[in-house]
Amino acid sequence: MPPHRSRSFRSLRRCRKLCVTLALVCWALPISTAFGKDRVRIHGDVFSEYTDNLFHYSDARLAEFDLQMGPGERFENLDSSSDTVSRVRLRTDFNWRLRNKRDVRLSLDGAYYWHWQNDVANYAETSAGLDVDTSKRGRLSFEVGRTTDRFKKNYRLADSTLFDDASYDQTDFGVWYMHEMRKKGHWSLGGGYQARSRRFNAGFEGRDLDGDYVGVLTSYRLRRHARAETSIELGEVITGTELDAGVLIDRSYDQFRVTQAFSFDIGGDVDLEVELGFRRREFTSDVVLDGGRFDRMDDRIRLRVTVERKWKRGLTLRARSTVINADSDRVDSTVEIDEAGYDELSLGLGIGYRF
Repeated sequence: MPPHRSRSFRSLRRCRKLCVTLALVCWALPISTAFGKDRVRIHGDVFSEYTDNLFHYSDARLAEFDLQMGPGERFENLDSSSDTVSRVRLRTDFNWRLRNKRDVRLSLDGAYYWHWQNDVANYAETSAGLDVDTSKRGRLSFEVGRTTDRFKKNYRLADSTLFDDASYDQTDFGVWYMHEMRKKGHWSLGGGYQARSRRFNAGFEGRDLDGDYVGVLTSYRLRRHARAETSIELGEVITGTELDAGVLIDRSYDQFRVTQAFSFDIGGDVDLEVELGFRRREFTSDVVLDGGRFDRMDDRIRLRVTVERKWKRGLTLRARSTVINADSDRVDSTVEIDEAGYDELSLGLGIGYRF
């Protein structure tokens, strides 16, 4: 049986080819002129972050963590529900100035995430981006990213009491356009489209997903040293289906996300950013017996505060704190209760350098 598709977001998939085609045409326009002198910049950074709930387990699951670590149990091969994650990243930017005084930038990015206690969760990310000035005030951006062999959780196998580790590969593609509505960047308005494809390892194909997201973004300078950014995103996620105890499971959902961020230059080359985000997922399963997803709605609130200190020689120091609260109104709390809701607190510190 094919996965259920929400009528309200069904048109998103129909727009994918049109969006990509139009974006490629716009990107090609300024490239027809000759290139001037090119520049290359290399950025490297190391960022470590402690989290008290790495795998987003509910309080009930956290209380059982030390009791279910045997073969085939929920927490096999996991050493701790909290962990410190270190990211090592290297980014190279290639910059060109065109004859019409428009800039083009190509970026290549690679990162590796190392978990101090849970080695099974280590993974790598790579991405490439392209930014093009389409006019004096307009800028078009493309990005494609790849996540390889990222551990998600130990999930219960269908029609079984045993758990096994589930990991996935993920590919992301995005295109965005921003336009300065007023000179000197006082007010900018833009929008974009993102596609996501996630594929799990054998035994968990029912969790494969394809997502389409569209969004708008506005950025406004409040005062000389303060700026506000607001983004709104709508998405449709279609997952695979599988039978569990004779019941068809469909994890597809529609998503709404709004984020409000404020950034401040507080002097001494120190920047402060405060970000508050709200996300709602409405599961679209039409199977009444699927108590874990039928008429289910998940809400998540995230507050993030970042302080960054920059030096003229290219050195950057960053500190970050994040608080997350996620809730669910699922009907059957006995089905995959670890995904029903969770709280998380994370604290991070990192250092970067521009060569």
